[in-house]
Amino acid sequence: PSLPAEFPPLRATDAVTHNLPVALTPFIGREAEIATLAGLVRRERVVTATGSGGAGKTRLAQKVGLALLDELPGGVHWVELAPLGAPDVERAVRAAFAISDHTTIALAEAVRRSLDGAAALLILDNCEHVIEAVTPIVVALTTQCPTLRVLATSRAMLDVPGEVAWRI
Repeated sequence: PSLPAEFPPLRATDAVTHNLPVALTPFIGREAEIATLAGLVRRERVVTATGSGGAGKTRLAQKVGLALLDELPGGVHWVELAPLGAPDVERAVRAAFAISDHTTIALAEAVRRSLDGAAALLILDNCEHVIEAVTPIVVALTTQCPTLRVLATSRAMLDVPGEVAWRI
């Protein structure tokens, strides 16, 4: 069976510029929130979407990533933190950028090199239980990778320099 026109077939030359999870259900009626949050991510280096569990932080972050994809030649890099413990956070960020965890290069330097000046977005989903591990990573990345923006979803703020909160 052929795919509908909105799903053109991939060619071998097509670059995959994101690892966003695929939504299995429609996301209806939150266009204004998507536009507002996307605008904030365009203007700020670190944005944390906060709110109670089940408020829709994850789905909004997915939609914002998709909305900004064409503006980010360095891609959108998704890290799902919910199933991870603190020791696994750096490895997950490395994996999102396709950086080997066997390299001796520090994470921020490896990300900076991989982006090579291209604008990119890192989405860190469900940070609340690993904030102590996430915070130094976000500080290092935003300090050393000037073209990288971070969108975090969490029930609590990361408390990093320059962070802007957006409450759902």
